[in-house]
Parts: sequence; C-alpha cells; structure tokens
Amino acid sequence: MDVLNNLEILNLKERFYLFIHAIGTPRLNLSKGFIDSIQQLIKKTIPNDYFSAIDYHLNWLYAATHIDVLKDKYEHDNTKGIIRKNIEDIDLIIAFKENNKTIIIMIEAKATGSWTNAQIQSKLKRLDEIFDSETRKFTIPFLILMSPHPPQNLKSDNAANWTNAEGKFNWIELQIPQNLKMVSLIDKTGLKWKITNR
Repeated sequence: MDVLNNLEILNLKERFYLFIHAIGTPRLNLSKGFIDSIQQLIKKTIPNDYFSAIDYHLNWLYAATHIDVLKDKYEHDNTKGIIRKNIEDIDLIIAFKENNKTIIIMIEAKATGSWTNAQIQSKLKRLDEIFDSETRKFTIPFLILMSPHPPQNLKSDNAANWTNAEGKFNWIELQIPQNLKMVSLIDKTGLKWKITNR
C-alpha cells in the first residue's frame, strides 16, 4: 500500500489548491527554517520531495493508512464509527518515505487560548484509532503542537504514543503579531459586540 500516494489522492481541501495556485507552485513549499525546526524536534531528515497539506481531514487520514485508495472498490464496515460526520482535521500534515515506512508529521496550531486536557484527549483518542498497532508497522506518526506559548500542565490518559522521551508534547513556537484584536459578542443574547484584545 502506497500511503504517500493515498494521502495525495485524498487531499480534497479547496483552500490547499487556492494557496498553491496563488503562490504559483505545484505544491505547498515549506520554508527551510520551518523544516529545520521540525527536523531538530523529531530527529528525522525531511527530504525535498515531501508531501504537505493543510486542514487534512482525519477521515482521509484513516482511509489513506488503511486501504489502497486507487484499487479500492468496496464498501467498508463503520460500526466502530471510525469515519465520522463531524469534520475533524489536522492543521498541517507533512509526509515522506523513510526506508519501508511512511513518516507522517501532524501539526496542530492554536493562536489564542490554550489546549484543554479534554481537547487533547479527544484528538489523541482519534489518532490512536487511526494509528493502531497494525498501521504503525508501516507508518511512524508524530504530533507537534504550535502556539505562542508552550502548553502548560497538558495531560492525557492516552498521551504515551504522542509525547517525546521526556513525556512532553512536541512543541514549536507560533509567532503571532502582538497587536491583533478580536471581534467578540458581549453576552449570550448576541445583541451587542465589541473589539477586544486577542
């Protein structure tokens, strides 16, 4: 099964194709500095022919790692609810081949606020369903969090597969301009709104 090819074939996000059309490249090219920071964090060398996509649906990720998309002609059982109606995604995905395995780097970004334990536990539960013991025989997944500040006291019952050797989540700083503002409703009625600090 060609996971890398599956990932590309299932990438149906219109924003991705808008971006590459707007910047005039056939793919989403990531900066050298960004690639270097990821390589340093996960101790892997990312080749020049990597695949990358934004807002990659977890349904697509499950299918890409469980079936041969080009050859598949079957209906699949979904009694376990792996494929879901609610759209949950990964903000940025990077994938490439390393020997006989596919390295899949998933980056989740948060510009404001902070991750809650409930949010991270829900996301990790879904990723554990996708990257089960069978899938991990031919893939090596990594999760990286990006935010202006490192996550504090972030814990999850199912974090073991997704943290580094020190038991911490992989993290890269997300640089956000300091003067950004937000549009906010003042109360639950929604009858008034105001501009607030981010």
